[in-house]
Amino acid sequence: MRQDLLEGDPSKTAWFELESDTLELGSFFQFGTLDLAQLDGGVPATNPAKSFVLRRVIEGPTAFRGRRAATRLSIFNPGQQSALLRLSFVPLELDGSRPSGGPQVTRSIAARSQLNASISDLFSGSSFLGYLVGEVLEGPDVVAFEVIEFPDQQTTIGLNGFSEEAPSRSFSAQLASQPGFFTSVNLINTDSQTRRVRLTAILEDSSYLTEPVEIELRPGEQFTQDAGLLFSNIGPAGGAKVSFVGSLEVEADGPGVIGDVIFGDDAQLRFAAALGLQTRPFREAIFNQVANLPNFFTGLAFFFPKPLGDCTSPDAELTIQVYRNDGQLVEETTRTLGPGERSSLLVVELAPESAGQSGGYTLIRATQEIIAQMIFGALDEQGIRLLSAVPAEARPPVLGNIRRRN
Repeated sequence: MRQDLLEGDPSKTAWFELESDTLELGSFFQFGTLDLAQLDGGVPATNPAKSFVLRRVIEGPTAFRGRRAATRLSIFNPGQQSALLRLSFVPLELDGSRPSGGPQVTRSIAARSQLNASISDLFSGSSFLGYLVGEVLEGPDVVAFEVIEFPDQQTTIGLNGFSEEAPSRSFSAQLASQPGFFTSVNLINTDSQTRRVRLTAILEDSSYLTEPVEIELRPGEQFTQDAGLLFSNIGPAGGAKVSFVGSLEVEADGPGVIGDVIFGDDAQLRFAAALGLQTRPFREAIFNQVANLPNFFTGLAFFFPKPLGDCTSPDAELTIQVYRNDGQLVEETTRTLGPGERSSLLVVELAPESAGQSGGYTLIRATQEIIAQMIFGALDEQGIRLLSAVPAEARPPVLGNIRRRN
């Protein structure tokens, strides 16, 4: 919890609940160290569920890109009765063999309480690579979040548990493979049927980097690969790791495929951020923070997915408004995106009057359904030293009631 908002010991784990009498309320959270050596964020969970998937379990001395990693999960029971959970680890089969079941444990979470544990606390062993499925056997719905730490690099990332019905099409407005920068793509088939999946890397001008990559995911199967290698075996690259910046489109032949991307420093993993693949394009959304200080920056990435079966879709006209904490409009600007196009700019480039601003929010309106994400970063003499990614909050919020929980 924030020490300057609520009293309490900031060294202790806790949960935070926000309840409001209006749906028109945006919120997000960030976590890390007080010296900002580590930072990532997300949006609050608004719909507790009976089941969820934590899409990345990474733990061990060389678990991610040869680096030491540890995964900690946090599961909150907002109900008035205890909840009994079954937690199942599903290992990533690197040899292409059929997905097999991993270890399972059951845990009880008291009413209005939280389970906070590392993967090694829950399951015996020291190395884990895969994902985790949580199911409520008895009691109220829960919400879940995971934190992945890279202790040697002082880098951390976080991902919300996925608990929605997964559509057949999802996106990331950030997909980059360049010298010093990587993107790791992760997909999981949560359906009981085998899925054919097509992955398309789309450049900023809406052209395709290569022909789409097609893979098959059996029930429960996970696929993880570096984007530069994923798209290197098709087209003129001839197997060499390709360099590009763009967006990702994932299209399956049925529902159930979920995923995420991790992007960051390719050389030392000095900074990294993670976002789940976005499944709900929007026409109006809010980003709940602005930080345009001398050593901090805020960036926005927009992607206009091509509508299926419609090659003559009109352009998406974007209106971007930056506000101060008190609701005063700082500056408004507009941008146009054609179908399949992407745009990525710093907020201070979009709204020069926001230079030096700390706090406030950014409101996005579009005439067509788009995807967007915000990046917070900090700089030092060596360049970027931390990165945090936050998805947009669509407006009006998709909620069953007026209570927001995290």
